[in-house]
Amino acid sequence: MKVITSKDIHDPGYLDQKPQTYAYIVRGILYNGKWYHEKSEVTYFDAASLNEGKIDYLNNLQAWGFFKDGAAEPDQGFWDGKLFEKITDKRKDPNWEKYKDMWASDERENHDYIGLYTLVADELKKEKEAEDRAFRNQITTSYLLPFYNKQVKLKLNHIIKLTSNPKDFNLIYPKDKRVVINPISITDEKGTITIRYFVLLPETNEVFEWQLVKPNILHKNDYTDNPISNTINAFTKWDFSCPTLDDDIFWSKRVLLKEDGNYKYLKKLQ
Repeated sequence: MKVITSKDIHDPGYLDQKPQTYAYIVRGILYNGKWYHEKSEVTYFDAASLNEGKIDYLNNLQAWGFFKDGAAEPDQGFWDGKLFEKITDKRKDPNWEKYKDMWASDERENHDYIGLYTLVADELKKEKEAEDRAFRNQITTSYLLPFYNKQVKLKLNHIIKLTSNPKDFNLIYPKDKRVVINPISITDEKGTITIRYFVLLPETNEVFEWQLVKPNILHKNDYTDNPISNTINAFTKWDFSCPTLDDDIFWSKRVLLKEDGNYKYLKKLQ
């Protein structure tokens, strides 16, 4: 937001001056039959009249590159300019090798949106985040909690108590959501708390325990490196900032691998 006043920030009464003119633009892009739009370039400023304010604000078109240099003719490049930026492929940047560790998070977040207008990409990301929240809530409430509650009630598979809060369940899954790993803190009959790794197949509601890895024993006042990240990173690059884990080799060879028709690393519990 821009606030334009006739006073300098060091002038007396600067904070008391309230510009009376408010203006903004609405940018819109039609993508796949749907309009994506947003309000932007919000500015507060003073104008002697409404018409003068319109003219002052409209003059921003020159700064935004709407006109060709020295002419009143529109410049087609405006539609690819500052107000209509697109997601670029960071990997093609000449400095990628130099800054790839710094840019890795942005590259991962934007990888599926390369070439799209930033405005459209931002809205699609919000839609995806909403879908992921709904998926996580469904998996937790409809599948995992009923399974864990049954185990606790019947004292099955050394599951006596859930230490993890359901709201904080860690769910690790690929984009297609065909399989979910849920690392969760469990208290057994001896009072030992461990992080155990359960695997859910949502399509069949089957629950397994992932036996390729050992449960992480948690000790009181132990605040060392996150054991979940360490466990997953023994096989593939992943951290909690990743919304999905999209390494096909990890899922097919380390989790869902079958031998003689049975899962090699999964023990079926339900």
